[in-house]
Amino acid sequence: MEVGAFGLAANVGVALLFALSFAAIAITDPGERAARRFAVAYLIGMMTPICELLVSYTGYPAFFSILGYASFLAATLLSAHCIARFNHRHSPHRLLALMFVGGMVVRLAIHDGPRNWLPYELAYQAPFALAMLVSAWGASQARPRRLLTTVLTVDLTVMAIHFPLKALAAVWLGSGETERDYVASNYAVLSQASTGLLLTSVGLILLLLVHEASVLRSRSEANSDPLTGLDNRRGLFARLAPILADADRDGMPVQVVLFDLDAFKAINDRFGHAEGDRVIAGFGAILRAHLPQGAVAARMGGEEFAVMVPGITLDSGWRLAERIRHAAERAGGSGIAFTVSGGVATRAPGMAIEPVLARADAALYGAKAQGRNRVVRASTEPERAAAIMTLDRTG
Repeated sequence: MEVGAFGLAANVGVALLFALSFAAIAITDPGERAARRFAVAYLIGMMTPICELLVSYTGYPAFFSILGYASFLAATLLSAHCIARFNHRHSPHRLLALMFVGGMVVRLAIHDGPRNWLPYELAYQAPFALAMLVSAWGASQARPRRLLTTVLTVDLTVMAIHFPLKALAAVWLGSGETERDYVASNYAVLSQASTGLLLTSVGLILLLLVHEASVLRSRSEANSDPLTGLDNRRGLFARLAPILADADRDGMPVQVVLFDLDAFKAINDRFGHAEGDRVIAGFGAILRAHLPQGAVAARMGGEEFAVMVPGITLDSGWRLAERIRHAAERAGGSGIAFTVSGGVATRAPGMAIEPVLARADAALYGAKAQGRNRVVRASTEPERAAAIMTLDRTG
């Protein structure tokens, strides 16, 4: 077997390895669509070295030569689409489709042209160079810009430049008199080694980016409530640590507000759980709309919510809670009517958060006991807070 054939076989293995790696991410994290797209792109690209081998070792060199060219062009253009979508940018899919059609027209037009002639070789490589430039442009649109995406942009640009350089190398070294002679040429060794090396580096960067995105998304899902988009209890406590540290450093209080939807069980019983979920999601939207800068909100579970606001007084925290309560009351006019009760407590610098939550919880159920649809400030006296906690918590 010629040396060039070993390079082609190695590139088949590399492409398959990347395809399987992206597929593994897609299987373990079905929500990571980018992994599926890149797996498909690498599977299509894998057909190119396979076809190049079949050109030399079957009786259909023309067919497999065109098929190999089409598969590599399709894979590079699909990668450009995948990179744009991965970066949450609009994919120029119509342009990419036109580039594929145009590239195939050029390839068919030069099919019987003289090999190792510079215009022929440049025309052969030009569609790949343009596809890589589009990919580089898509990579450059990543926000925020990071080292990996910058390296990816540079790598793709280098790939775009390397294709016309391959045309020069083909003229200099010779790519064989016919398509069947390609694998035996010195150019085949150089071509497969350089393209394989660059594609491997691009693949590794993409694999790192997709894996990182999958991990971050999984972590975000673990810390967020899917119904409201707010943090869940775990997410809230994860975000609280730096907030409390900053408040302690600056000697600032943190207001803790707990909300509970009034008579929520009755809403579920009367209108059904689907409507109850809409009420919960609607209140989550109200919280997001009224949060001041630096505040965090979370759904603690069921129909209970928490808001943490650093740097304001107890009275200011109560007024904020009242605005939220009024907004919830008004929201009932466009759908199912509902109200909320709230409790506000102050965390002084250096204080543990658990007893503050307990006092806010006591104030909340004090509001329930006083008739609901109101916000109560927490007592600063632990004995009184403990007494309020014994009130009836129904509704």
